[in-house]
Amino acid sequence: MHHRHRLEGLPELEELVRQHLGKKGPPWPIETLCLYLRERGKDNDSEELVRRIDLDGEDPSFPDGLPTDPDDLARALTRVLRTEIEGNLDPDAPMVWRVKLFGPRNSYRSSRTVLARLPDAESPAAPLVTTQAVNLMENIDDAAIAQRVAVNGDIHNHYNRLVKLLFSGVENFVQVANSHMEQLNSNAQVQYRHAEALTRTALQERQAEFSEKRAELTSKADATLKSQAMDKAISVGRDLVGAVLMEKGVDPAMAEMLALLQSNPRTGPLLRNPNLKQALADPNVMNILAEILEAAATPPPSPQPE
Repeated sequence: MHHRHRLEGLPELEELVRQHLGKKGPPWPIETLCLYLRERGKDNDSEELVRRIDLDGEDPSFPDGLPTDPDDLARALTRVLRTEIEGNLDPDAPMVWRVKLFGPRNSYRSSRTVLARLPDAESPAAPLVTTQAVNLMENIDDAAIAQRVAVNGDIHNHYNRLVKLLFSGVENFVQVANSHMEQLNSNAQVQYRHAEALTRTALQERQAEFSEKRAELTSKADATLKSQAMDKAISVGRDLVGAVLMEKGVDPAMAEMLALLQSNPRTGPLLRNPNLKQALADPNVMNILAEILEAAATPPPSPQPE
């Protein structure tokens, strides 16, 4: 600790804390004390948070818990803040500290300035600020900071509501999206099974149709082959008969005439009668037969126009 400094404002701080704690005991009207190191410049001021004490939770400075008496708690809190200030003093420069009190939901309540002065013999410069200036500064800063904290509190509350609304909307969207995806997946599975059944039925019908077509084509092919074979056999037989007749000196055209005469029910038996062969040996009979054949082979005359 740097005992060269003289701390001013601690009694006023303790009294301020006591006033805000009230007389009823916990739960306390104030929930948080924050210690800031202030640095004042010509153009701007800055604050650095050094210590935060939460009255509604556990704090390492109070391992056995906070005192329940308001006066004891005010003294204990001031003692902790004094120790924190003395542990962070600059041995060669004066310092300005600010303690702020916050209520529920981080609402600003009040603040107090603590000056850490160097002895006059070691610091020939003029005092940092007078007591009257400190009080004026506190009044001005309190109003400005109160306004800022109020605005920040409103912004913080709106931000929290917006974030909760946003996360709630996102959560609802995720739930709806998951439900929609599950429904799409279920519909896709049903459609897949239906398409699979239709495809399987179509394939079975096609297979049956192809089997029927193959049997029909096979039957037609067999009939065609049989017909072609029969025609080929008849043609070969005719060629063989013609060759045999030509070998015996008989014109193949006569074979067709004989076949035609044999097919007739009247001429067929006559050709097989042995007496016909003897009768044809007579030249007169042959002349008569030749005249008959000649008359049959001669086409009738075409009618003359009147």
